[in-house]
Amino acid sequence: MERKLNFFKIGLISLTVLMTLLFLSEAISLGVLINYSLGLVILLVLATVGAAAFNFSENPAKGKNFIIGFLSLLLVFAICYGISEVTIDEITKEVVAGSRGAEAGIYTLYVLIFTAVAVLLYSSFKRIYR
Repeated sequence: MERKLNFFKIGLISLTVLMTLLFLSEAISLGVLINYSLGLVILLVLATVGAAAFNFSENPAKGKNFIIGFLSLLLVFAICYGISEVTIDEITKEVVAGSRGAEAGIYTLYVLIFTAVAVLLYSSFKRIYR
């Protein structure tokens, strides 16, 4: 099973590198790259939820923590989606499909990084002053 997962992981990484190179060589548009990225995010969310459901069946106490964290993440993403704007292609003057979701994902990443750094600093100062 581990060998299949490693093969799948290498395949996803290779496909992502290929998509990036195709975009840089202007063989595919920005919309295709954004949709591919959103597809990867959906795949990651499904894999995470599936693993959590499996763990929840084995240990319900830890499953509750995951549900609280997942709902918090969905709330942050919904707020970020609300404040994000669509991207308009300068050449064709059309809205780039999926751009609002991608921008919301970037804002969510910023919030998660800020939260992680704040918790890290808090725990470090708490440890120093003990």
